[in-house]
Amino acid sequence: IEIEQMSAFSASDGRSLPDRYIEGTCPICGFPQARGDQCDNCGNQLDPIDLIEPRSKVDGLAPVFRETTHYALDLEKFAKELRSWVESQERWRPNVRAFSLQILDEARARAITRDIGWGVPIPLPEWQDDPLKRIYVWFDAVIGYLSASLEWAELSGDPDAWKRWWHDPSSRAAYFMGKDNIVFHAFLWPAMLSGYQGELAEAPDGSERPLHRPDDIVASEFLTMEG
Repeated sequence: IEIEQMSAFSASDGRSLPDRYIEGTCPICGFPQARGDQCDNCGNQLDPIDLIEPRSKVDGLAPVFRETTHYALDLEKFAKELRSWVESQERWRPNVRAFSLQILDEARARAITRDIGWGVPIPLPEWQDDPLKRIYVWFDAVIGYLSASLEWAELSGDPDAWKRWWHDPSSRAAYFMGKDNIVFHAFLWPAMLSGYQGELAEAPDGSERPLHRPDDIVASEFLTMEG
């Protein structure tokens, strides 16, 4: 879907500021070093404009916010389906399962584009020639799991070999990460896999089915040393 949102720009040079180049106080738990996309203390998803007294990590100045147009993944459409899926994952670590259910409760449209000069161009006629509109990294990064499989299969001489992991129900996929990446793997990536409709979703028997979601998401809590 297309949305309007307030985007952050540097007060000193006018450049767009990626979410993680901004920090401030979390409006939910009061943590003073919350990031522009997520608070590592309470785990809630944020937008830079949500922060109390936001500041650029580049120059320390408060960013300038302007309304810009973006494309977004409508995560609310997937929340009910994915909640049932997460609830059925009885083998997941309790912290991962509980946190995943929490983020599903906060489902909202999440932009997949940014006003930045680096990254993958947006493959739409009206946007692909815009030098400052790109697909944002959280969206294209997780696609790498699938695209790397496709490339490996092609290079191995068996172009269909990737289907063993993405269509075979007997395969197992475990993802290991820090807790700050749970949201991408328990909600955003599964939503993308469920929503995709196209030639890659065609199973060996000719039917169309969702690509294989994570079977296990292995993440620990943060380890605090010396405070």
